[in-house]
Amino acid sequence: MLCVHRPRWLTPLAAIVLTLSSLLVDHPTFIVAGEASHPVASMGANPGFATSQGTPILPLRVSPDRGEVGTSFAVSADGLPAGGNVEWLWQTWDGSYSTNPTSETVEYRRRAFVERRVPLGRATVDAEGSASATFVAPEDFGEVHSVYAVVDGEDVARGGFRILLSASLSPASGPVGTPITIRVTGMAATMFSGSTLAVRWDNTYTGILTATTTQGTAGGRIRAAGAAGDHFVVLNAGTIPAYLNIGQSPYDFVYAHLDNQEEFLLPFTITGDAGMPADVFDWPVAERVAVLGADAPRTAAVNAPVAGVTAALSLAAVPCWPSRCSARMG
Repeated sequence: MLCVHRPRWLTPLAAIVLTLSSLLVDHPTFIVAGEASHPVASMGANPGFATSQGTPILPLRVSPDRGEVGTSFAVSADGLPAGGNVEWLWQTWDGSYSTNPTSETVEYRRRAFVERRVPLGRATVDAEGSASATFVAPEDFGEVHSVYAVVDGEDVARGGFRILLSASLSPASGPVGTPITIRVTGMAATMFSGSTLAVRWDNTYTGILTATTTQGTAGGRIRAAGAAGDHFVVLNAGTIPAYLNIGQSPYDFVYAHLDNQEEFLLPFTITGDAGMPADVFDWPVAERVAVLGADAPRTAAVNAPVAGVTAALSLAAVPCWPSRCSARMG
């Protein structure tokens, strides 16, 4: 999701206040196995490394242990029950926004994540007690996901695969007004390290990317502007800290574990000016939109008639620009 930049009336002081408010309020909440929500520092699926019967969980070898979405990786474990059936499970989360709707407004609280496991596949343990398999990193949140080997409903081995943040744009060149599609995968389900990304065109703030409800994948579209020649789309820290140069900021340590310190420099070449570009109307991809349940509380005005006031509204049956839609108010 790409949100537009802040209004011009938002002063630098106000921006600082909003940033500090985010720091104090936006603590992700993780819900594990249906228990009450609570902020935690670690997103591990189990608090310990033993089964419910007290048997130590064996190490699960993962190679490579990191990569972008779509990376092939192998898992293997020894010391398993010979001849048993192993189910490989991938740990992930479902993200949402915790809010408090009232009749006047919707109060934002925090991002919330409910943990779950996704089946990757099955294998049979050989006579030596070994099992292995190869998988492809799914399109999911960034950072470390636990991978489990499960036999007869018990976790017998555990490892991890780290999904790395990745970004691209398309096309790489075109005339003024060309729609440029930005796609990012591996955004994290944590407060820092890729939970949000600012979009800047030629060092001008353009919007912010978020992926809380889209499983770590975000996309947006901007139009090329400026003179013919080379330009850049820069993606980096979107909320905290709000520095253009993370590497020389006081918050450098927050991103020290990332190879590129959460910054992407994506080049685009403007080939010329071909005149006014054609109108484009984009609907979001249906399966990427979080749908509000019918019984969910909503913000609405009191549905009561007002003496002497009537209103009617009619819209075209197809998407249209405001200047081409008809509306009647009476």
